[in-house]
Amino acid sequence: MIEVKDLLSQPIKILKNVGDAREKGLQSLGIFTLRDVLYYFPRRYEDRHVVTLDSTELYGTYAVRLKVASKLSSANIKGLPMVKFSAIEMKFDEFGVLTDNHGNNSRVDMVYFHSDYVKNIFKLGNVYIFYGKITGNLAKYEMVNPKFIPHQTGIETDRYYPIYRKNKTVTQNIIIKAVDSVLKLIAGKEDELETLPEQIRNKYNLCGIGFALTAMHKPKTENDLESAKKRLIFEEFFLYSFALEMIKSRREYIPGYIYKNKTDMNGFYSILPFKLTNAQQRSIDDTLADMQKDKPMSRLIQGDVGSGKTMIAAAAAYFACKNGTQAVMMAPTDILATQHYEGLSELFSKVGIKVCLLTGSLKTKQKRETLSAIENGGVDFIIGTHAVIQKSVNFKNLSLSITDEQHRFGVNQRALISGSAGNQTAPHTLVMSATPIPRTLALIMYGDLDVSVVNELPPGRQKVDTFAVNNSFRERIYKFTRKLINEGGQAFIVCPLVGEDEDDEDDTPVLDTNVMSNMKSVKSYYKELSEMIYSDIPMGFVHGKMKSEDKDNIMEQFKDGDIKILVSTVVIEVGVNIPNAVLMIIENAERFGLSQLHQLRGRVGRGDKKSYCILFSDNENETSKKRLDIMCKTNDGFEIAKKDIEIRGPGDLFGEKQSGSVTFKIANLATDTDILYIAAQAAKEFAGTISTADENDLYGQKLKQSAMRMFESDGDRKIAFN
Repeated sequence: MIEVKDLLSQPIKILKNVGDAREKGLQSLGIFTLRDVLYYFPRRYEDRHVVTLDSTELYGTYAVRLKVASKLSSANIKGLPMVKFSAIEMKFDEFGVLTDNHGNNSRVDMVYFHSDYVKNIFKLGNVYIFYGKITGNLAKYEMVNPKFIPHQTGIETDRYYPIYRKNKTVTQNIIIKAVDSVLKLIAGKEDELETLPEQIRNKYNLCGIGFALTAMHKPKTENDLESAKKRLIFEEFFLYSFALEMIKSRREYIPGYIYKNKTDMNGFYSILPFKLTNAQQRSIDDTLADMQKDKPMSRLIQGDVGSGKTMIAAAAAYFACKNGTQAVMMAPTDILATQHYEGLSELFSKVGIKVCLLTGSLKTKQKRETLSAIENGGVDFIIGTHAVIQKSVNFKNLSLSITDEQHRFGVNQRALISGSAGNQTAPHTLVMSATPIPRTLALIMYGDLDVSVVNELPPGRQKVDTFAVNNSFRERIYKFTRKLINEGGQAFIVCPLVGEDEDDEDDTPVLDTNVMSNMKSVKSYYKELSEMIYSDIPMGFVHGKMKSEDKDNIMEQFKDGDIKILVSTVVIEVGVNIPNAVLMIIENAERFGLSQLHQLRGRVGRGDKKSYCILFSDNENETSKKRLDIMCKTNDGFEIAKKDIEIRGPGDLFGEKQSGSVTFKIANLATDTDILYIAAQAAKEFAGTISTADENDLYGQKLKQSAMRMFESDGDRKIAFN
């Protein structure tokens, strides 16, 4: 009999009714295996508890039990084809028999636009559960295009209906049927999926994995859903922390690169066109001290936007290269990698350090020559994107790896660099992040790293004036934008959505019943602005779902000044340095984490012109107003994080999207920090009780395999971590 773990590793193609086209659609959602189906959790739930019509209010959304009470008729109103029929409410009498409700307001006019197919579905006298908005008036209710399922006698309808992220190929019903199929396959075998030790589950009052997975997809009560969420959130944080504990313990047994020379850093300081801040100098000193130990350095440089983290990395690279070894810097985008290359190659040319650029967009001949130079030692400092961790890259004698914007990368990618170092020792690792999180949280999230904080900005950095406004200011902001463009500036406009019918790019499972509305989307807003408001101004748009070459092309045009206004998602959050950009407009600002807002604001104010940030929000929630008010009062990222914690606890510091190569399916760093602390401590304690070396330690190996899966990516389902 096939084991559950092997069954769940099977491709989704084995499911009934999953052909080639449907398989491709599911894969685009990140669903490749049966395990992926099981862990593809709903974004939110609709409360479909059946209520009586007399308990509803106009324009509210409800589930009601109605019987088709008239024949269906077709009509056409102003060119819109529609199907109409009348339905009557059904109620249970005192004997539990379903009967017609003959009271007042018991009838509802049902209207379906562009849905001629319903004439083949609804039959006179049949009863259905309809879910939708009650409209019309007190004399006669109406429902337009409500969702529906047949009423089944004796079967209680699930109250909480799951809503999954979908696409044009994969509908809600396809996902629901796939989930049902997988749940049936593992029925009675759920214990084989258990990863958390029994003592951990008992100590922290956590339900079993079988109950949790079922309740996430088919919750019967709110308590069941909360219990399932708690268990799965704890598990993800536990496995993540357990993996970091394994990595930390490994560091104790791996020698770090030992430098033969004590490099005189005055050669580096003398070529800088400015004086370092005290915070920069302190971080450089910490870094160089680590690099001269016999253990591999693993240090995080955490600094605010514009605090000069790149110069700290440059100092470390100078030390490594002047010792006759190689250093590599990995950036999350081609644009950021190119910016680093242009700035640092000019700086290092003064001291004889050869710098090269390695990105996926290099021409074949140029890439071949670059790879050859890296392998034979013809270059000292390699700057690139994830291209630097491809199998084709062989360093001659790498001693230092640097990753910029740590929240875009993860443990897996750092390990891959180490695996191609070209020597018998592990390279020293320096990572940088501009996410202003509390030190205690940083020590957990980056548990395999030591932390340095750069809490000081270089003199002369411009303050960006920030204003939170509602829709009544829109015309005024349009005119203000035009004024700044006419004066030679450029502007960003950031939206939370890609398209009106698509999810936001920072999408994670949203476990509440709130539905997004009035959200600005890049595609439709760009069309509106470019055709109606700024038809005489060169505009462009970018989002993360575009092809890389198309996105890079637009960004280059913006960088060169050919595009004056760029409409974008948060894809421009990092890696964009446009000194001429003087205005950042953020639509639906309440949708973004404070750290994201601060990062986005950091895209302007990089030149010598006065810069501004406009936060649009019509949200009247007091907490949302307080948070946006913080953005208006300070430009200090660490102060912003501190104030946010005071208002709503340690949350919303990371935004919606989880980070790097670690994919949290349900845990949210913004809202689940309390569970993170507990799970991290539990993992630390438990890691000390098992043997990581003993291959016969089956439970330890099972835990390691589960932890490794967290670091998988869709394109590369492995981790260089073992």
